[in-house]
Amino acid sequence: MARHEQVLALWCVLTGHDPEWLEEPEREALLARREIAKLAETSDAVLLDAGQSVRRGNSLPLERWLAAARVSA
Repeated sequence: MARHEQVLALWCVLTGHDPEWLEEPEREALLARREIAKLAETSDAVLLDAGQSVRRGNSLPLERWLAAARVSA
């Protein structure tokens, strides 16, 4: 689960969200999403590049991030 936490932390960095704003049920739900599991299989460099290319302001849907990471890999 530690890698899933790292991916969520990177999502927070990319979107400018403070990780502390997530309440525990929401955090657990995000960590349990299939997209987080798939993103966790990808290197940070690819995730960062893909996330920067597809985010819009503070919006970075996990589905869009995953699709971009697959293209970048």
